[in-house]
Amino acid sequence: MVNSVRENLPSPGQLAYYGGLGALAALSVIEWPVAAAIGIGTVVAQRAGKETSGSSPARSGARPDRTSA
Repeated sequence: MVNSVRENLPSPGQLAYYGGLGALAALSVIEWPVAAAIGIGTVVAQRAGKETSGSSPARSGARPDRTSA
C-alpha cells in the first residue's frame, strides 16, 4: 500500500513546478483556470510519454527496417 502511494507521488522537481504554478495563480500573476490547464496538460503529456516509451519503433519515431524486393 505504501509503495503504491510512493510510486504515484510527484518527484521533488515536479512538486516545485506545481508549487510554482500554484503560487503564480495565488498571486494573480496568471489566472487559476490557466494554471489548472497548464498543470493538467503537463500531467497528460507526461503520462502519454510514459505510455509510448515501450511501444514499437514505428510509434516512437524510429524508422523501421525496409528491404527492397
